[in-house]
Amino acid sequence: MAHLGEAGQLDDVSQEALESVGKGGSGGMIPAGWYRVALVEDEAQSKSWGTGLSQQFQILDGPLKGRRIFDYLCVRHSTSAKAEEIARAKLKAFAVAAGAKNPNNVTDTEPYYGKPVMMEVRRETQENEKYADEDGKKAEPADFVSCSEFKAWGSTASAPTNSTRAQPSAPPPEDDIPF
Repeated sequence: MAHLGEAGQLDDVSQEALESVGKGGSGGMIPAGWYRVALVEDEAQSKSWGTGLSQQFQILDGPLKGRRIFDYLCVRHSTSAKAEEIARAKLKAFAVAAGAKNPNNVTDTEPYYGKPVMMEVRRETQENEKYADEDGKKAEPADFVSCSEFKAWGSTASAPTNSTRAQPSAPPPEDDIPF
């Protein structure tokens, strides 16, 4: 429980500010596409089945600047090898994109906080309505690449031939990626 003291006095909040809650990038769906993001918060969690990693990424540019995208990785899972495989591959893709010196050893995520990377977001159907947007789906991180690799893809007709990744979609038209 948080004790706010005088900071909890909200009589100075205008009606305009109150009505703007949930508008202008602070609510609503995050469309599928590529976004420049940074890891801003994460927490390793010990579970009965293994180790989970709760992550929060913040969008750095465009009309959705400041919005967060959440992910949960089952980096060790005693009963689901597939869940573990997917989570570990996603964590390694993020580490590579963030410039890890040794992406095979990500024992601490702190060095990657605030490092801009490109994240592909997909809209995934959610069985639990609690986590779904009004369309029954949720923005899910799907892939990561470095900003420089993404920029190189944009200047060629297709992704590099030695790449195992799919060609990225263009960022939303109003999204300015300053690099």
